[in-house]
Order: sequence, then C-alpha cells, then structure tokens
Amino acid sequence: MSPKNQPQKTNYRSPLKNMIRMKKIITMVACSMFALIALSSCSTVSRTGITTPFASTEVHPNEIVANLDLDTSNKIEVTVSVSYFLGIKMSGGREYAEVANSGKSIFGGRGRKIRSMVMAKALRKGDYDMIINPQYVTVVNTHPLGSTYTVTMTGYGAKIKELYQVDTPFQIQDISLTEK
Repeated sequence: MSPKNQPQKTNYRSPLKNMIRMKKIITMVACSMFALIALSSCSTVSRTGITTPFASTEVHPNEIVANLDLDTSNKIEVTVSVSYFLGIKMSGGREYAEVANSGKSIFGGRGRKIRSMVMAKALRKGDYDMIINPQYVTVVNTHPLGSTYTVTMTGYGAKIKELYQVDTPFQIQDISLTEK
C-alpha cells in the first residue's frame, strides 16, 4: 500500500472522555476557588489605654463638679458585633451615643461608630448616666467580600447624683477602682 492510500490518523476523543476531562477541570477550579475564599482572612486586635497628652490639658477656673453614685465592685462588659458585606452594613445596632473626643482609631470612622454603639448599649444596659474608665478591645475579621468588627468595652457605670459649680480650685484625689 502506498503512503497516499493509507488512512490518516486523527486525534479523535470520544465525547464521554471529553466530558469526564471537563468535569475534572471544573471540579479542580471550584475546589481551588473555595479553598482560596475559605482560607483567606485577616484579623486585627486593638486595645485602648488611658492617656492624656499635655497639649490637650485645659485649665477651667469655674469647673462643674459632679457627685457620682459609682459602684466599683460591679464592672460592666458589653460587646457589639457589626458585619459589612461589600462595604454595606449588614448587621449591628442602629443606636449611637455621643462620645466626646473618642480619639483616633486605627479602624477609622467605622471603629468610632462601633465604639459609640457599644457606649450606647452600656448606658442603656444599666440605666447609667456615664461610664467611668471605658476600655475597648476591637477585633476585626476581614475576608474578601467584607469584614466583621467586634468591639468589647469594659468599665464602671455611674449615675450622677448632683451637679454644682465651684469657684475655687480643689485638691485632686486619687480614687482606687480596685478593692484593697
């Protein structure tokens, strides 16, 4: 037989083999995407402390003084968790407290808003007028499509018994927040 008369070889695969190969490829891609999304996340923790920079210390000759009903034996703890999906708030409260000089947060505006939410919840929880020595712990879990902020605040609740104005300076006293 001459080479011209020989049947030509073709790279023919059966449709069944092609389907099996495509299913394997699709399964591998789907598993890879799932593993990428499931295993990629980030977490950040921030703690606050008490600091007073000298530059922001002001002197007021006629200060308002408050008599407080403060129970140092009962430390309150409140937690708020807020979830964002594609930048849109999906869960969390809608009640905020006006917090003066909440300080800069490494978490930006969201962190300050969530701290305000925690303060409002703490004030409402014990029917307090103010929270003394608030300490915040912020945990942020991020994932490709959003993030979850969890803020826990601890402090002491106080009710204002009396407000009055003093004309003369008075001696500052240290108040221990722990039992000796």
